[in-house]
Amino acid sequence: MVDLSHQWLYAYEDGTLVFDHAVETGRPELPTPTGTFRVLEKVRDVIFTSPWPQGSPHYYEPTHVNYAMLFKEGGFFLHDASWHVQFGPGSNVPHQLPDGSWETGSHGCVGMPLPDAERLYEWLPVGTPVVIW
Repeated sequence: MVDLSHQWLYAYEDGTLVFDHAVETGRPELPTPTGTFRVLEKVRDVIFTSPWPQGSPHYYEPTHVNYAMLFKEGGFFLHDASWHVQFGPGSNVPHQLPDGSWETGSHGCVGMPLPDAERLYEWLPVGTPVVIW
């Protein structure tokens, strides 16, 4: 389960919380979809390429991702986001980092630190429900 208002992921098994951690989700102009989905596939060591052309404000360079779990067609994944510094509340909107640089939320995916993505990837099977609200 992903709580967008708190930027937090909760993993349950048989109704019991197994683990939870901070995430970052879609920025306001590219929101993370809400609803109930299922993990459609899991991939490791993949390169994400931008569906937007160079020059678009949403374009990004080809980016390596270690653990990716597709939950909605169209490129919506739960995945590690090592290029982000802040996760949790406020991470989906523009925010200034301690070093003075700025970052904002994802392009609609649910990003997390590498150790959390690895744990989630190893724990959940394809077909696992993903509830986002």
